Amino acid sequence: MAKIIITGNENNGYRYRYSFVKGEEFKEFFIRFMGKIGFEKKKVRGYFTSTNKEENEFQLKIKNFNDCCEFFENGNYEIDLFFGAKKIIML
Repeated sequence: MAKIIITGNENNGYRYRYSFVKGEEFKEFFIRFMGKIGFEKKKVRGYFTSTNKEENEFQLKIKNFNDCCEFFENGNYEIDLFFGAKKIIML
């Protein structure tokens, strides 16, 4: 597994915030991390997958995620994921 680079972290007493260098290696890290805290890996992986007209699945590239936010929730955690131009922020 490729290494990811954490560029910052913070805790405001309620939520943790982590920022990462934006790169393709974040995808596998995030899927594994979410699995470890009780999310279904298949559903998380589906966020990074798309299907074309011929019903072929393909992986979306992290570099194409810009100014978008996704919310994940299970019984124990709420995760906000924001993709900026150069970094990814996870709350």
